[in-house]
Amino acid sequence: YDGIPVSKDYTDALNSLHISVFGLEEVEIIRGPASVLYGNNSITGVINLTTLNPTPKPTLRAVFNAATYGGIDAGGIFTSRQNEVGYTVTGTASLKNAVDENEDGFTELPETKMFTFFPKLYYYPDKRTEIMAGIGLVYDERTGGDIDLINGSTDILNT
Repeated sequence: YDGIPVSKDYTDALNSLHISVFGLEEVEIIRGPASVLYGNNSITGVINLTTLNPTPKPTLRAVFNAATYGGIDAGGIFTSRQNEVGYTVTGTASLKNAVDENEDGFTELPETKMFTFFPKLYYYPDKRTEIMAGIGLVYDERTGGDIDLINGSTDILNT
């Protein structure tokens, strides 16, 4: 993600739902042995996701989506640059209801509450230098299983 590894080894899991597509400028796929330049665990390949850099003209991208099964998704990015300082702010929200489509008492889709927030600050001391600092905040709560319990029933033995 912008040249910074997000998965250190095979035990680390990357949830692609936590990566906001609103700020992507480029997706680069490096296959085979050349990818080992990016670390010893990248023998088969690397995917580098490059985000928008701040520009003097402020940029805003936003999207809102309503899903068939009672869910909503929203997200966006705002980026701007003033002289030597620039910033980007990316965020998403996803709220979905639990779904028991075949009415067997167990969810096919979990109840989901997910929020992401990725602010980044850029400093350009000269034309050839870029310094970037950022943080990623993710909240992801998913509840699945017994639909009666999810809907608030406390008597799961006699439903």
